[in-house]
Amino acid sequence: MKVILSCFLLLNILTSIQGQNTRTSGPNVGRQKIDSLKEILQRNPAAFIEESFRVEKELLNEKLFIELYRLQLDYLDKTDNYNLTILTLHKFKQLVGEKDELEIAYIYLQLASTFYFKGNIDSLNYWHSQAEKFRSPTSPLYGNYLMVDGLKNAYKGKYSLAIKSLLQAISFFEKIGDKKELAVAYNNLATNYERLGDRENQKLNLLKAIDINKSLGYTYPLIMNYNNLGSNYKQTNQIEKALTYYDLAYRELKKADYPLLLAQNLTNRANILEKQGNLSAAEKLFAECERVCEENNIQYGVMLTNLNMGNLFRLQKKYSDASLRLNKSLALTKSLKSVREEALVYERLSWLSRDMADYKAAYTFQTKFHLLNDSLVNESVKKEAFALKEKYESEKKEKEIVTLSKKQLNYKYFILILIVCVLLLLVVLQGWRNKHKIVLLEKQKQELNRKLLKDVIDNKEKELTSQVTLLAQMQQQVDELIQKTSKILNDNSTEQVKLKKIESLLKADPIHRLKNDFDVRLTSNNEDFFSLLLNKYPELSPVELKLCAYLRLNPSTKDLALITNRSMRTIESTRTNIRKKMNLTSQENLVTHLLSFSNE
Repeated sequence: MKVILSCFLLLNILTSIQGQNTRTSGPNVGRQKIDSLKEILQRNPAAFIEESFRVEKELLNEKLFIELYRLQLDYLDKTDNYNLTILTLHKFKQLVGEKDELEIAYIYLQLASTFYFKGNIDSLNYWHSQAEKFRSPTSPLYGNYLMVDGLKNAYKGKYSLAIKSLLQAISFFEKIGDKKELAVAYNNLATNYERLGDRENQKLNLLKAIDINKSLGYTYPLIMNYNNLGSNYKQTNQIEKALTYYDLAYRELKKADYPLLLAQNLTNRANILEKQGNLSAAEKLFAECERVCEENNIQYGVMLTNLNMGNLFRLQKKYSDASLRLNKSLALTKSLKSVREEALVYERLSWLSRDMADYKAAYTFQTKFHLLNDSLVNESVKKEAFALKEKYESEKKEKEIVTLSKKQLNYKYFILILIVCVLLLLVVLQGWRNKHKIVLLEKQKQELNRKLLKDVIDNKEKELTSQVTLLAQMQQQVDELIQKTSKILNDNSTEQVKLKKIESLLKADPIHRLKNDFDVRLTSNNEDFFSLLLNKYPELSPVELKLCAYLRLNPSTKDLALITNRSMRTIESTRTNIRKKMNLTSQENLVTHLLSFSNE
């Protein structure tokens, strides 16, 4: 039945997108139909989905479509139909487009939580990140964002962080008065406390969720809360309280159509009755559970029911019935690829063979159980397997088989030690490789930094070199202008006043500020160079240091004289003094020495 509904819903999703533009319905009629669907969803969920398909083909108003999709999502959430939930959310997203940012964010968060239940962490992370902007406490979706954050942490096993996010979400929902989301948050919080083994906090939060869902009249979450609280009391051996809440869940389930929850409830109640020794009552509940699962094609439930019935018949000493049920369950576990349950079936088959005094079969089944469930096997089960093995070996050549077993055990120990040694060696090698990679990456980083720094310095020096030439040319042109102006002044008396003004402006050195700016830049760019020079040649004067910086740019003596307002003879004299202080021979070039010195 569930498969038929799923196919029907999938077909409707694919066709409804194409037919939305052809729908005809008045707004008032559409409103009435949506209100009617809400009542059906509360009163008779089984009839809701088919009716919602019919209504969807008749709607035209976009706002009513949004309400309809929300109702469909509410139903699908209750039936754990994650694939169709995802398709409906994408259909919802296509309808909304980019018009309503808040609605789109709601869809993103719903997609994220649905992929959590599907076990797809990559899609969960993607859709959660799409709603990142709504992380702000001022956003109306902040609580929903925090709840998805809690799901992410729970998926990674970070239950304490998940609890922290959920407590923040609860505080937010209490502040805005959103009881529906508050109940969901309490239920999720209880789940995380259960995973931490904190049964008391699990119980307290489930009771809070129950109170809210009862006040809101929400049947489905209330049933889940009752079932979970029943499991809580069952885990703490408070059997009567567990049965009380399982019975409360069952009463609600008789009013609604939730086959999966009903099957879970029947199984839990039957297990308690079996534990109490009321085997006939437990058998009736298991039989009812099997009927529900078969009618609704819940193959996993059919498999578990046969497993439970097989063990129940074993306790009743109905060995042929027990064997039939357990082998049917075994076949289902293999078709469903349920390894954990397959291991449980082998364990029950081992118990059955032991009760029938077939110790060889018991030992074989117990060995298969260990192979499938080795990581969960406790010491008491290992002792039981060893006892079965001894009984089987007593029928054969006991000493020979025991000796062989010891050799096999020693061989296993040897293999285990060898594996541990190889793993340790791999860890050491990997550590060495990682360390080597880190050192190599650090060297590459330093080399890159040196290269980048050299490129920056080279660019600055090229810029300064070009500016030196430019400043020298400008100074030469100014000097030539001054000379020409003076000559004109001597030859033309009528324009002497104007020309004297021009001469005074030119003699005021109009590029003085440019030269000062250049001088400041030259000094700041060569601070490290000056430090190195003074460290090696402390007798150099400030004037000589600055000339060294100029010389690194390799300008002509004439250009240096123009820029520094000194004569060429002075420049040559200063160069000679620098060479003496640096003890350079006549064969050594001063500029080359300065450039090589700066690169050391």
